[in-house]
Amino acid sequence: MRLYASYVNSCPKFLGSGYGSITLDATTVEQPSTNWFSLAWDFKDNSTFNMTNGASIDYSKLNLDRGGSTMSFSGSSEFNMDKASTLFLYQYMGGLNLNFSENSSLNLDGDGTSFMLQGSHGGLNSCVMNLNVSGDASVNLSNSAVLSSQNGTLYATLSDNASLNISSGASLSKVNSYAYLEASGNSSINLSDDASISGFSGISLSENSSFNVSNVAFSATAIMTLADSAAINIKDGASYVIENNTSSLIGLAGSESENISLNIGGSSSEGVNSMLYLKSGTLDVTDGGSVNITDSANIYFESDKTSTISVGGETPDNAGKFVMTGGTISQKDGGANNMARTFDLSGYGTLTLDAVTVEDLWRYTLHTSGNSVLTLKNGTTWASSSRVRDIQIGGNSTFNIETGSVFNYNSYGGAGMDSFKIFENGVVNVVGEGSGIKTNSGSPTLTLAGNGVMNIKDGAYLGNDFDGGVRQYYVSISENSALNLSNGGIMRMSAWNGNTNIVNVSGSGSINIDAGTLNAASYVNKTGYFNFSGSSSLNVKNGGKIISDSASATRHSAWIFSDNASIVIEGSGNSVTMGSLNASDTTKISFVADSEGISTLQLLAPAAADQVESGSDAVYLSSISSIISIDFSNLYIEPESILEFFIISSEHEWDMSKYISSSESGSEYVEIIKKNAADTWYIDQFGNTLYISYTAAVPEPAAVAAIFGAMGLLLALLRRRSS
Repeated sequence: MRLYASYVNSCPKFLGSGYGSITLDATTVEQPSTNWFSLAWDFKDNSTFNMTNGASIDYSKLNLDRGGSTMSFSGSSEFNMDKASTLFLYQYMGGLNLNFSENSSLNLDGDGTSFMLQGSHGGLNSCVMNLNVSGDASVNLSNSAVLSSQNGTLYATLSDNASLNISSGASLSKVNSYAYLEASGNSSINLSDDASISGFSGISLSENSSFNVSNVAFSATAIMTLADSAAINIKDGASYVIENNTSSLIGLAGSESENISLNIGGSSSEGVNSMLYLKSGTLDVTDGGSVNITDSANIYFESDKTSTISVGGETPDNAGKFVMTGGTISQKDGGANNMARTFDLSGYGTLTLDAVTVEDLWRYTLHTSGNSVLTLKNGTTWASSSRVRDIQIGGNSTFNIETGSVFNYNSYGGAGMDSFKIFENGVVNVVGEGSGIKTNSGSPTLTLAGNGVMNIKDGAYLGNDFDGGVRQYYVSISENSALNLSNGGIMRMSAWNGNTNIVNVSGSGSINIDAGTLNAASYVNKTGYFNFSGSSSLNVKNGGKIISDSASATRHSAWIFSDNASIVIEGSGNSVTMGSLNASDTTKISFVADSEGISTLQLLAPAAADQVESGSDAVYLSSISSIISIDFSNLYIEPESILEFFIISSEHEWDMSKYISSSESGSEYVEIIKKNAADTWYIDQFGNTLYISYTAAVPEPAAVAAIFGAMGLLLALLRRRSS
């Protein structure tokens, strides 16, 4: 070890090699007397430089040396500071380089221990300070020690298995100007036990590097970008805090970015769950990025800020993924003046909530587009909100609600105050017993447009999950969109407090009930309207049900068909009831028989106009002028047999005269497709019921001969086989 101190434009040089060491114990090294000096420290080969017991090196005055200063540690050498020791380096010009390589280390320990780097004031790169850590070298800050920079620009770079370890209240911080932290080549940044990194303008991870946080709240006030298998791991009760309009926290666009992950899970020994805390800004998960929240870790939103979770990606194989298992998504407070929370899925991004509880999030927006997939599963519950801004499922995206999960959306206010819209080939699948889209209060709106599809199937439900009601429910289905209720899927609609449900189906839209149920009942003191127009259709088959029994004897659902709309009822096992039916002459009601016959369309409105309560809607008295079509192609009937089927049965009188006809007389309002060409039929009235009698013809002699011929051929074949 040698120590130089000569000339007015120089300063002491510290050099070490072998196993030599320099120790400053309660020693003060003062500022050189000149403003022109250069640091040139060089320690290698297991040598050490130690500062302890309040030792101080104070180079806090101007250093105008344009050549810059360098401190280098290599070959397992160490720079150790503890017990309130301090080092202050000020470089006005020329730059400042601190290099740690080849298993060397910088170790700061203890309250009051600090290492301050200061550059000149000014803009980006006005004076650059470089902290380079490489080749298994490490920077270790512990027990409230501080490494900080101010003014100038600090570039802290970790590479080749280097590590930055900050623990027990220690901190890496920046004041004024710019600071950037970059880790690559399997390097790691490790925060634990209330340690912190703050003030950085940007943090970048790549090439399998990782950011690991344990038992501390890390505040992502800077833009953080990750690439090439980089990872952030939050555990043991730690929290990851996003604030100050931070953006692009996860992921870089482009095919080279892959296997990037933010992992949050576990709890501290005191039972504090780890957390993703969105104060403000955006968590952006894109090409190759993933967020994994497990072990009851939580997501928490600041109530009066704007925050976004964004998941996207250009290809299905390399898209962003956000998976949360268990835990809770919540916010600090509710209230009408809360700012928005946004969930935005695009491209091929996926967001999965598995057994998660989403509490009331006021003023939230949910958007999916471009082949993205949002999935709620395994009992996930998404609470209602009185201040939903917008729910849009569009652009070939899919929203899955399955395995007992429930999505609630309500609104207290006027019609359309909230919007649940499915459009541009968007699909919503609600699947399985206990799964549902729940609308138990408020005035929710559901819109399907542009080939949008909603599938309610396998015991799932849409509407309310009991026989109560919402104030009113507005549903619009248009532009080739479809609402499908299948295999026990049910839509429940009911209204109370003087309000009205309205369902409008137009533009080739459809409601399809395939072994499912549309419950249009329980109107307490207002009519519910189902309006079909513009080539739209209502289709029922395979034991499908439409229920219109009302809690009030004079309040039922009103069904109105016009402008080429149609009703198609396939098979004999359906149960179709409507309050009243108004079907114009531009519409068609089709009954398609199975082997056993057709189903009856039952109308439940009051028996006569004078039985309608005062103030009730006259629309309950049915008016049917549509074409009635019956297809008996699949009917099983014995020759010469006569079968009778109720077509439309009503609780009140209605004009059936245009349908009274037969195979001989016919009617322009009746279309019959017969089983056999020679079959006959007639349609007549029995009370308030329209029925059809259908007779199978006796087979023609040629047909009988053909039958016996076929039987003879069969017997001949059997004889040959037995011989």
